[in-house]
Amino acid sequence: MRSRPGAKGAATTQRTHQTADSQPAAGLVDAPLLPDASNVLKAAGLLSYDTSSSPPEAAAFYQEQIPILGWTLIGEPTISGTTVVLTYTQGDQKMTVIITAGAGVTTVNILLESFQE
Repeated sequence: MRSRPGAKGAATTQRTHQTADSQPAAGLVDAPLLPDASNVLKAAGLLSYDTSSSPPEAAAFYQEQIPILGWTLIGEPTISGTTVVLTYTQGDQKMTVIITAGAGVTTVNILLESFQE
C-alpha cells in the first residue's frame, strides 16, 4: 500500500501515518510512528522515539498497524510493570516493539533482526 504523494496526513493515523517507504534502505526499520513522535532516531535495525501516548495506547496502535504491513504477531504482548513488548515475524525477519513508560514520556524502541533456521 502506498500513500499518494502530497497527501495530507499530519493528523491522520489510519492510512497516512509516518513511515518509511515500503522498501526501506537496507537494515532500516519500516514501521509507522505515532503522530506525536519526537526525538526520532533511525539507525540500522533500530527505530526509537518518544511519545506522550501511554504504553497501552502505543501497543494498541502497533497491534493495529504492523499487521497491515504484512507482519504476524507472535503470541500475546508481554506486559511487565511499565513495559510492553510485542514481537512480530515476516519471512526471515523479526521485529520487536518495546514500549516503556518513563517520567512523563513513553519511549518506543523498534528492533529489526534477521534470523536463519
